[in-house]
Amino acid sequence: RMRMSEREPLLSQPSAGMMGNARTALVAIGALAVGMALGRHTAPQPASLLSLAGRSPAVLQAKAELELDGGRFPRETDNYLFQRIADGMPPLTGSSIYNPYLEGPNFPPSVKGYPFHDSFIPVSKESSAAEIFSLPPLSCAYEALEPYIDRYTMYLHHDKHFNAYRTNLNSALAADPELSHNLLTLQASAISGGNTAIRNNAGGFYNHGLFFSTLAPASKATQPSSALLDSINQDFGSLEGMKAEFHKKALKVFGSGWVWVGVEVGENATLGALTITSTKNQDNPLMTGVAATRLLPIFGLDVWEHAYYLEYQNKRAEYVNNFWSVLNWYAVSQNYEHFASLGSAVDWHPI
Repeated sequence: RMRMSEREPLLSQPSAGMMGNARTALVAIGALAVGMALGRHTAPQPASLLSLAGRSPAVLQAKAELELDGGRFPRETDNYLFQRIADGMPPLTGSSIYNPYLEGPNFPPSVKGYPFHDSFIPVSKESSAAEIFSLPPLSCAYEALEPYIDRYTMYLHHDKHFNAYRTNLNSALAADPELSHNLLTLQASAISGGNTAIRNNAGGFYNHGLFFSTLAPASKATQPSSALLDSINQDFGSLEGMKAEFHKKALKVFGSGWVWVGVEVGENATLGALTITSTKNQDNPLMTGVAATRLLPIFGLDVWEHAYYLEYQNKRAEYVNNFWSVLNWYAVSQNYEHFASLGSAVDWHPI
């Protein structure tokens, strides 16, 4: 098979009169080319292509899912691909797969039956020099955590929600040059500082960064290190005992919030046992005065509905159970051994 880079572009300068049947043809050619280039798909069936060309039930379902999560749905995939070529943007290539799903709220990747390849390759997100905090890329493909966390939730959660907290935090810091640019300092002073924008967005940015940095495909989730497992056994009786307590805490969070595992910090900064606590909204146990027990978290679970609703709907318990299948115990163990057990908060975004 020829590589995509060796083929002629599908279209150079399309005219406005081609916006009818040509759109369906372009989707068909593009889908076939990507599938052939990757060696994963044969030619899609006409029914699949036609379902993307118009407002099919799958498209309408995707539109409803986006609107449910507060997103927008400006155009279908076929319109997007046609406009991309009309604007002179690079065509799909086998060496660097362009995926329109990753640059905006277009036809979502979670819809079954779409004719593109199964791997999603994240588009790099470069921050401008003026930005204080950048968005860390995912350590794996969007679909890598399936079937436990679906690819579309990963896309929305990381690229939209996480990034929104980052953007809003940068804006809040730019508006007040007196504020610290240290993410951990911002957590500690989030409540006493009285700045709601900092509390919500510095918290949201830190929380999501810790969350995504401790996820891994089930095949790479591993087990706790011996040092961490010893502490778990000492403080919870067993790993299963910790999971059971974590599960109860996660289900008791009313509305939106987080559940955390971390090292307790007592008076005079003395370190205590591994403990589980929960917080509301985007608060976390590093914020002075926000939790009954101050912790140095080593991992946390987002129980906001945006983290699981597309896949699990109201079944939060199932989401919490499946979380253990994609928890990166290696990263969690590092957080424990190199940060929390030494009295330091996990600094996943040092600057």
